[in-house]
Amino acid sequence: MNPAKNVVDNAEIAALLRELADLSEFAGENPFKVRAYRAAAHTVETFARPFAKMLQEGRDISKIPTIGEKIAAKIKEAVAHGKITALERLKARYPQGITALLQIEGVGPKRAKVLYEKLGIDSPEALRHAAEAGKIRRLEGFGEKLEQKLYRAVTLAKKSGKRFLYAEAEAYAEAIVRYLEQSALAQEVTVAGSFRRRKETVGDLDIVAVSQDPPALIRHFIAYASTKEVLSQGTTRASIVLENDLQIDLRVVTSPYYDTTLHYFTGAKSHVLALRRIAVAHDMKINEYGIYRGGERIETQSEAEIYRTFGFDYIVPELREMRGELEAAKEDGLPHLVACDDLQGDLHFYSRASIGMLSLEQIAALAKRLGYRYIALTERAMAPDALLAHFEAIDRFNEEGADVKLLKGVEAEIGLDGALSYGDDILHRADVVIAAVHEGFELSKARQTARLLRAITHPRVHIIAHPTCRIIASHEGVALNMAALFEAAKEHRTALEVHGHPKRLDLNDIYIKAAKEAGVMLALGSGGCDDKSAGYLHYALNQARRGWLEKTDLLNTLDTQALIAWLKSDT
Repeated sequence: MNPAKNVVDNAEIAALLRELADLSEFAGENPFKVRAYRAAAHTVETFARPFAKMLQEGRDISKIPTIGEKIAAKIKEAVAHGKITALERLKARYPQGITALLQIEGVGPKRAKVLYEKLGIDSPEALRHAAEAGKIRRLEGFGEKLEQKLYRAVTLAKKSGKRFLYAEAEAYAEAIVRYLEQSALAQEVTVAGSFRRRKETVGDLDIVAVSQDPPALIRHFIAYASTKEVLSQGTTRASIVLENDLQIDLRVVTSPYYDTTLHYFTGAKSHVLALRRIAVAHDMKINEYGIYRGGERIETQSEAEIYRTFGFDYIVPELREMRGELEAAKEDGLPHLVACDDLQGDLHFYSRASIGMLSLEQIAALAKRLGYRYIALTERAMAPDALLAHFEAIDRFNEEGADVKLLKGVEAEIGLDGALSYGDDILHRADVVIAAVHEGFELSKARQTARLLRAITHPRVHIIAHPTCRIIASHEGVALNMAALFEAAKEHRTALEVHGHPKRLDLNDIYIKAAKEAGVMLALGSGGCDDKSAGYLHYALNQARRGWLEKTDLLNTLDTQALIAWLKSDT
């Protein structure tokens, strides 16, 4: 846990529970208890609400599936003290390095126990020395191949837990891919992992490449100009750290192995493991090297063929998170995800009349370059008279027959009591009204929900901007009864925004999927003010796809006439 933080977040609680599970299994404790810890860790890590907040609000977390009273007590300990007593007792029984040893890929509690009892290996460093000396291969059930695998894993162990915003990592990913492709040594280069799944943050970049000369491509890779440190270099894999501390791992394969390797390293781990279990049920095996029936390798030409082999429709990377995608793929129930070409415009943008940088003419030209039919100028912090004059200027501009429709918009601030910062005289003149919370983040869940509900039910509010007000890695967001918001939004035909700023991405993907299932309309907004930030709609689209959204779930996919009709249909 970060000692500078006052609140333990869900990821930290989950990490403590997983560590408890690993050490419990290492110690030979009841396997049912171990499985319970792992299940609870998964629940905590993927739960939409912070457990610390729920406990602060007095909620009985023991009623949450997989938690129960005993694990709830441990979570309360973690939140209150940043540690779990049962875990501290286990850690006291063993050398300090055992915990780190358990984190090495391929070790696991059972193997760690054998390594510890037979060879006295009690840390990653001891594991590395034993592998170098050839001692591990002598153990029953290990062998030379596993020894080499463990040596690679301990060498490649991550140096840092730092995570990067997707938008930060994107530029580095594009640059390294260009560098590898331009070498003529690589026939295919794809960034896999959480980046390919378009997660809002990534820990590192996992690249899978096809080459007829893997060692040459590896040498080219480690010579990358931005490399600060080469962590490892083999004939088919290597790992470097860039100047900004972003780690990049490269795995090079020949063509026949590309599809299964890419699938394996794309993840999510839980999705890959589930498919592995399904393969076993079919008397088959799947791993990064291929699909096997008996000793025979089944050839595949694409990831789609991998899924078809087991009776599934193709699952795009954004959906591989074990949120029902395998069940849907089995029953022809996967969504037809919204795509970039489906978007007709941006519903949250600022001109230089308020906090933006561009004139009406420049915005229209920008929108045309982006292929938009319309763009909503949702100005904020403007005096009423100035805003009305701005609306008149927009009307005059549209009357000149521009190719892009500029929508008169306003971003009204939601007060502590839910009242809007603009009166009906302004709101009725606007084509688009967005309402947003910009202060009062500390309000209780009940008061915060009440203020949002008042805005949602206002007859002139079309969209609630960045509903949870989160700032990634800085502010977790306000406390809200999301189910109540979804219900009200559906009833009053108020859309909820997916805000594309890389530090917001609000709503998150879990809430987006829940909103869709509740029948709520959503809207994408860049929150942009210039050419660069207009591109933030790209990140909102990533979130929309991870949240299973289709064209019919989004306002932005309506053409101009249909959108205006929807906006005017308020009561």
